[in-house]
Amino acid sequence: MVKCIKCEPHKKAEVVEIDTSVEGLQEAVGGWFEFVYPARLCDINERLLLMCNEEGKLEGLEPSRILRDDDKPYDVIAGTCYIMYSTANYQEFEDMPLKVMLQVMDDDDWKEPVDTEDPVIKLLNQPRFNIEVF
Repeated sequence: MVKCIKCEPHKKAEVVEIDTSVEGLQEAVGGWFEFVYPARLCDINERLLLMCNEEGKLEGLEPSRILRDDDKPYDVIAGTCYIMYSTANYQEFEDMPLKVMLQVMDDDDWKEPVDTEDPVIKLLNQPRFNIEVF
């Protein structure tokens, strides 16, 4: 179990403890999970990462948080997500230090849910597919 920050649609972020086994992580996001490294989190601390449901948009989950680069929105996270703290070698998780937790909770992109009626959020919450042509 590790302390991390939980971000749900329509709710403010909260500190929780989650099980870091594969089964525990799947249960936390409600399906297959993936990790992403948003620039705004890495600006706070390079050991922060975001865990979310890999198929959240495909499953029609509601958007919970927006991802920005230089204050320009480029994507949203669909469904519940968790901001987690990794060990220095990125192999395991550990409790998020209080100082880092307070920095994340003070950032508007993480502490507050997105406005699901915003047209930009609706557009970004649509599934996108990358098609490679060989």
